[in-house]
Amino acid sequence: MSMKTRTAPLFGLIALLLFASCKKEEATEVKPETNQAGPKTTEVEVPATEEKLTLNLTAASIADNAAIAELEKALSEKLGRSFEVSISADVAGVVESLRNNEANLARLPAWPYLAAHHRADMSVFAVEMVNGKSSQDSLWVVRADEKAKSLVELKSKAIGFTTNTSAAGYLFASAALFDAKVLTLDDDPMKIFKDVQFTGGERTSVDRLIAGDLDAVALSQDGFEKLDEETRAKLKILNTQGPVPRASFSMKSMMSPEDKESIKKAFLELDPALIKRAFGVDGLSAVEEFEYSGAMEKVVQTVAADLPL
Repeated sequence: MSMKTRTAPLFGLIALLLFASCKKEEATEVKPETNQAGPKTTEVEVPATEEKLTLNLTAASIADNAAIAELEKALSEKLGRSFEVSISADVAGVVESLRNNEANLARLPAWPYLAAHHRADMSVFAVEMVNGKSSQDSLWVVRADEKAKSLVELKSKAIGFTTNTSAAGYLFASAALFDAKVLTLDDDPMKIFKDVQFTGGERTSVDRLIAGDLDAVALSQDGFEKLDEETRAKLKILNTQGPVPRASFSMKSMMSPEDKESIKKAFLELDPALIKRAFGVDGLSAVEEFEYSGAMEKVVQTVAADLPL
């Protein structure tokens, strides 16, 4: 699957300008230390001809370190081969580990996964489930006393996204602005809005919105619902867009059909209770590449965005 990109993608250019002055941390793989609490690698002796399976993910995606150790053991036993979990500092580190063949499996949110699909030859096989759904909404949120009733009325106001790697907090929210004719591909967003910020996280976005520094922010449905009742009372949802695919598990496309099938089967047969403890979601469901990536590709084309990583 190929991706068409513009020479100077509109919101991609904003991201570049806003982050150009920020010192980027080098994406490095963080190996769990044996003298610290955290997931420990469980090794199972396997024939030398079999490649070790390494699942790379971010520390932020782990709900319980002890459950990750159990996950390693369970998958090693199901697959009858060596299986380990390695941890990267951020999603950029995960994609880099895949490109360098330091890992052959990954757990990634939707937008970073698309980058891994195109740049690290990854193929999705399972998606996380919450309340029986494999997706959530992206939201434009404003203060409760905001007079604007539509996205069009956000013109000349200050808006905020979370990060340029967020599907709900950036990609789908941006597409909604195009769909509502607030922007076109020929517009300069900095001339349409009073300000455009990347806050770095949903809690920061909410705090800046309540403080009056921003007039509208893009959040995930999960992020909004996790806010306490007092905070939510100060806000209201202006627009809903999506659905946004939840985080997925993927493997190297070059793996043999037999390996792909056995890995997929092993993950889908994991105890949902273990998945809940490890990642804070209800379970996993099988998904096809065209189904998972299709909606993402369409939104990418709408905003003419470059891959985030």
